[in-house]
Amino acid sequence: MLRLIQTASTDTAGGLPSVDRSGTCPFYVGQEPLAAVVSRGVAVIFAPRNPEETIISEGTEFCTVSLSASSTFVQNTSWSISREEDSETSRRFIFDGLPNVTNWIRPASTMAQTWPAVLDADGQPLRSGVEYYVLPAVTDVAGGLTLVNRNNGSICPLFVGQEPLAPVVSRGTSVIFTPRVADTVVRETRDFTVAFTGVTICAQSTAWRVGERNPETRRRYILAETDPSPSSNAWHFNIVKNDQGLYNFQWCPNCLTGVCPKPLCGDAGIVVENERRLLVLDGPAFPFIFRRV
Repeated sequence: MLRLIQTASTDTAGGLPSVDRSGTCPFYVGQEPLAAVVSRGVAVIFAPRNPEETIISEGTEFCTVSLSASSTFVQNTSWSISREEDSETSRRFIFDGLPNVTNWIRPASTMAQTWPAVLDADGQPLRSGVEYYVLPAVTDVAGGLTLVNRNNGSICPLFVGQEPLAPVVSRGTSVIFTPRVADTVVRETRDFTVAFTGVTICAQSTAWRVGERNPETRRRYILAETDPSPSSNAWHFNIVKNDQGLYNFQWCPNCLTGVCPKPLCGDAGIVVENERRLLVLDGPAFPFIFRRV
């Protein structure tokens, strides 16, 4: 069914059409200007991500949005989110005409209402692609998160651990968060991948993933060994807020298809092995704050 998207307030502008920014393809999603006879724009078609759904509900499933008219680009008109921010405005454009790409759109207002942004130590939203130190929410217990060698013998692979308490406590190694579903901020309970910045002597990925379970403690390690795989949920972590309003990591991947096996969810906490502090799953959670570099 075709729908027209119009402004909620009158006398401001028209509906949404395709517009060109530079006189060439691709076209971008824009808005008709205010005029004596205001244009309603171009009708759109919404497609729920779950093919069994027949309506678009607030805060539930994602959907594709396509303009109903064809374009001179001779390709589809599904909305796509640009990966890079505009250098001047620091905002990302929405464009159409990109072939062979699946793009899931959710109204921003319902996204913010359903999943609040995780806030850093300064009260600002935790942003995708920005470096942060992950520090204890409680002072005088340890330093920030970093990569550590768990084994006394071989060095690799490296595990996610914590700097020890010292006269001058280290902030650890900064990390970068990348939301699983395109977004500019990290949101509570929503999946992301997280990787330490820099390189290691192991010449391997620094992205976190769930590792093996310790047979004695029954807790799962978090290590950095290989690049994230699109077919695996082992790299998909999220952040939750506890009863005290503090944040902790957990592994409990979101189901984006409507049909997913139930994951063995676990909160992330700290254990000490061989005088090394390691971040592990399946026990008491350890709260953290995020300090922008």
